[in-house]
Amino acid sequence: MTMKVMKTMMRITDNQHKIIKEKFVEEYPKLSNLILDRTLESLSQDERIFIFPNDLTHTPDLDKDQKIFETVNQKIKTGNVIGFLGYGQERLTISSRFSDESNDHFLHYLLNKVLHINLTSLDVALSREERLYQLLVYLFPKYLQAAIRKGL
Repeated sequence: MTMKVMKTMMRITDNQHKIIKEKFVEEYPKLSNLILDRTLESLSQDERIFIFPNDLTHTPDLDKDQKIFETVNQKIKTGNVIGFLGYGQERLTISSRFSDESNDHFLHYLLNKVLHINLTSLDVALSREERLYQLLVYLFPKYLQAAIRKGL
């Protein structure tokens, strides 16, 4: 007998105020417990969480008191943070409000500005999970270099 594991996947956008908290917590119990109403500073100190850039003191665009998800009147408000979240089988993509379902041109632009890499070769026909793995190919050298500097 083969048991199929169901993945919970959702795509939302930044600066959104329409997510019903009760529904979100029901659909994403692990992610909700881990990140809901926590500041970026708190999340960056949690060893289970991978945040880029990991040092918020050198990132003037991000406020350490900013939250990825904040509860406001039983609804969840997303902030000015985009990226990929996952915990167990729960997967959540926070895209730019300027993107569409198939392309996130704004994310590509930001990564080019921050990492100075050319992302024109990213295949947009890939699944969300495949795009994340393709992105990690670009991020790995930067994190390896930072780890070597720290002596890890």
